Amino acid sequence: VITNGKYKSVMHRVIAQTDGNRMSIASFYNPGSDAVIYPA
Repeated sequence: VITNGKYKSVMHRVIAQTDGNRMSIASFYNPGSDAVIYPA
């Protein structure tokens, strides 16, 4: 999701398991009722 630099990502590190699936979950903090959120 593109925010035009308004929201910055936190520094993070992932240690991936080699024997399973990896899942990513997006969460949105208080978007306006008329906000359009979509993948880039």
